[in-house]
Amino acid sequence: MSDLIGNFTLTLDGLATVSVLRTPERGASLVHSLGGLFTATSVRLDVDTIGIGDSFNNTGAMEVLFVRKPTGQTPVAAGIFDSAPAFNGFFAANNSIDGVVGRSSDGVDGPEYASASLGAGTFVDFDLGLEMLVGGFDFFDRLADEDRTTGFDLIFSTDPIFGDVGDVVRSYGNTGVGTSDVFAGISARFVRYDVTSNLGGAAANTGISELTFYQVPEPSTVALLSLGLLTAARRRRA
Repeated sequence: MSDLIGNFTLTLDGLATVSVLRTPERGASLVHSLGGLFTATSVRLDVDTIGIGDSFNNTGAMEVLFVRKPTGQTPVAAGIFDSAPAFNGFFAANNSIDGVVGRSSDGVDGPEYASASLGAGTFVDFDLGLEMLVGGFDFFDRLADEDRTTGFDLIFSTDPIFGDVGDVVRSYGNTGVGTSDVFAGISARFVRYDVTSNLGGAAANTGISELTFYQVPEPSTVALLSLGLLTAARRRRA
């Protein structure tokens, strides 16, 4: 337990500091909010507390990952309505939207979705709840090399049928632990994550550790009303 990091402090470019409170866990972590958007070139992580019960004190980190939340956009509370079969219930598809990133280690609650040895046949279908403008995402892969995804498509659709007219397909390579993107808003309610290439061969347990989509905000009612009044005023002056 003393090898596990609890609370820590981030120092951004040697100036601003942000404190994060967390429970020491082995192999997995919640996605922690820093309370706002920060711009920095270098980030230092200082350990403040560790797990208790022994005195080995070999603290460190498996991975430190940063999300790429687009400015002004908000995370979408997506659901899942279909997926390729999971390896078992511990590795269910819902783990890909549980807010936890990492690899399975405690045998209690799986932080990852793993397919039943389907390799590039793996897919997950997300329901965003309503049609909206999607402007970005953060994807965190499974951490074990043999389970890694190296390429995938995101298929954006206004209906739960993928491959019909009107769908928008964006293709991505994934050379690290994860990838992200920010793009012009795509109108969609449903998104399919579709693996196109992977390490570990055709029977690899490909999947997702976490996948978050971001919504482009709609213009506010007040802003639209103001625009309407301004247009009306201009017309009267004319």
